[in-house]
Amino acid sequence: MIELSDRDWKEFPINKWFDVKGTITTKPSDLIGDGKTPRVTCAATNNALDDFYKNEPTEDGGVITIDSATIGFVAFHPYDFIATDHVEKLVLKDGSKLSYWAGLFVKKAIEKAIDNKYGYGYKFAQQRIKRQKILLPATADGTPDWQFMEDYMRQTEQQILKPTLDKLCKRLIINEIMGGGNSCLSNLYWKEFYFTDVFTEVQRGKRLKKADHEDGKMPYISSTAQGNGVDGFIGNESGIRVFDDCLTIANSGSVGSTFFHCYRFVASDHVTQLKRDGLDRYAYLFMTPLISRLSEKYGFNREINDERIKREKLILPATKDGQPDFAFMSSFMHQVEQDILRTTMPILQRRLDTAKSMGGVKINELQWKEYALDDVFTISSGVRLTVADMFAGDMPFIGASDSNNGITAWVSNTNASLDQDVLGVNYNGSVGEAFYHPYECIFSDDVKRLHCKQINTSNNSGKYIYLFLKQTLLQQKSKYAYGYKFNAQRMKRQTLLLPATQEGDPDWQFMESYMRNLESIQIAQYLSAKC
Repeated sequence: MIELSDRDWKEFPINKWFDVKGTITTKPSDLIGDGKTPRVTCAATNNALDDFYKNEPTEDGGVITIDSATIGFVAFHPYDFIATDHVEKLVLKDGSKLSYWAGLFVKKAIEKAIDNKYGYGYKFAQQRIKRQKILLPATADGTPDWQFMEDYMRQTEQQILKPTLDKLCKRLIINEIMGGGNSCLSNLYWKEFYFTDVFTEVQRGKRLKKADHEDGKMPYISSTAQGNGVDGFIGNESGIRVFDDCLTIANSGSVGSTFFHCYRFVASDHVTQLKRDGLDRYAYLFMTPLISRLSEKYGFNREINDERIKREKLILPATKDGQPDFAFMSSFMHQVEQDILRTTMPILQRRLDTAKSMGGVKINELQWKEYALDDVFTISSGVRLTVADMFAGDMPFIGASDSNNGITAWVSNTNASLDQDVLGVNYNGSVGEAFYHPYECIFSDDVKRLHCKQINTSNNSGKYIYLFLKQTLLQQKSKYAYGYKFNAQRMKRQTLLLPATQEGDPDWQFMESYMRNLESIQIAQYLSAKC
């Protein structure tokens, strides 16, 4: 186990190792929506991102950004991006990119150093960023220990993920398989086998430094626990080791992480190939969670080296003559797959049928009518609560934010704004932003509470109607801003365009049905992808 106390620490000015530069500003008028390029802003949420655009990136990833306009929010971006003004970036002086884990470590070090130091009246501007000192682990020669930072953050990631991964493995192998009545694993003959008896090829990958990676389409498998072990895509053709149709196990990093690969890939020296000619994907998948349990035995201070893996044993179903029963493993996992599909597909089909049956009514064929917002909602105010008066707790506090469903803090306070099954609409801050809150929460005085006058929330229909009304309200958002706030008087005069019945009343039934069907489509798409 790596501890922060394992290294000496040293204070470094940021500009000792980083160039502090401004970013290229992409103006709001130049933005092209619905794309894949993230935009970094001065926001203090969502890693400083506001949305994704079709604009080409102007900034390379592998850098830290700092908001120099407000509170000095720090973010790390491994991806390429575009930016607003007042966003400063920290780039390593040698021109290299910060790795994912080192970047997260340095980000936290900066946050620790500037905690409550900067703000609107004392901005973390470029010159102050350059002079700011941060504490980092140091090598014997007094330079930042980048490798230690990477190793520590990898370990932290593994510690966070391990309980979830363990739970999923146990649920799959024990609850779903052994408890499902598909076949009695507990009645099988199980036997210990050395890895070298199970796999005819046990071979380590080959070292390939990040600096030597060439752009390409070949998966590069390293010791990550994410993305089936894929750590990038490369085009190198020499000095590499290529495998396919096999398992890999991480020797270091996320030690013990095991994945099946049905494609050709390049293996790093942090993983070992486990292959046996003639095995199909189902037999490999049977063994994957069993091999992954080695993560309980090994770690950063005890890696799975070549000698240790040769001595390791694997408990598997065996035939009468004492050989691994690969035929059973393959048949069993194939049956598990079919059982899952048989369970899932009827649900998926029902969802799709429901989503497709909109009663023959298309939203653009409806009768629409304008209604005064004051006729649809009762409008109530929030209650002022300063940060200094907040006490930590489990109650959501709704502020004038444009993210996290409007939740800006978790408090134990309560006041007259306590509410639920309500829309929160910002009249200050991110003016015009609206969120639905089915849970109990309290509201800032920058947020108005809107209760629909004519719906019943007791049968869960209110959720869908509120979500429809939320989108209708958001259509008015562009009219309002800091200089033209969405206050109570303007809300009362604001009109909304809603589907109407033949009698001229809001068509609540259609709104509910429409949003339920949208939800069904999303669920069906998700299940379809999983199947």
